[in-house]
Amino acid sequence: MSRKRTISVAGLEVHVYSVSPIAEGEQSHGEMVIFFLLHGRYASAQQIDPIARSVIEQTKNNTRNLLVVTFDQRNHGKRRLDPQRNDAGQVKKNGNKPNGRLDA
Repeated sequence: MSRKRTISVAGLEVHVYSVSPIAEGEQSHGEMVIFFLLHGRYASAQQIDPIARSVIEQTKNNTRNLLVVTFDQRNHGKRRLDPQRNDAGQVKKNGNKPNGRLDA
């Protein structure tokens, strides 16, 4: 069974999946692999939760400790500010440059 822990890194909500619970300040014994699983356009960290859990389940018998890390990309999921900024076609049509500024 996979475990999920949500932590804040510089104000960014980061989800860390592992085989066993991760205690704060706990040190790893042996090799550790960290896999950053990023969602696609129009998606969110919540939508790829089943994939993260599946990766952990499929690798739970490996000798290396595996952590799968997910988070919402800028302007996606819980970080969504303006849905039109995610549509490149809409940005070009309106003449706005995709510079990340919402007031552009």
